[in-house]
Amino acid sequence: MKTLIRNILDIDVDGLNGVNHYTVKGMYDVMDADGFATIKHELVARFDLTWEQIDNAGGVDIINEAITNKYNIEKF
Repeated sequence: MKTLIRNILDIDVDGLNGVNHYTVKGMYDVMDADGFATIKHELVARFDLTWEQIDNAGGVDIINEAITNKYNIEKF
């Protein structure tokens, strides 16, 4: 049995090239036949946005809000 715990957003900022690399992964609790649980991560989405694209969309806060809403990522 596999149960979604939450989605996780990882952002790698490449300042040399002016690009942010976004990775969204699902964190799952996977129960095996013996009743032991394991945490597994599965790729949900991976994409890049240039700093120009981010600025044209309204800035980092707007982009991060849109991504967290689209992929149902909890804010901490």
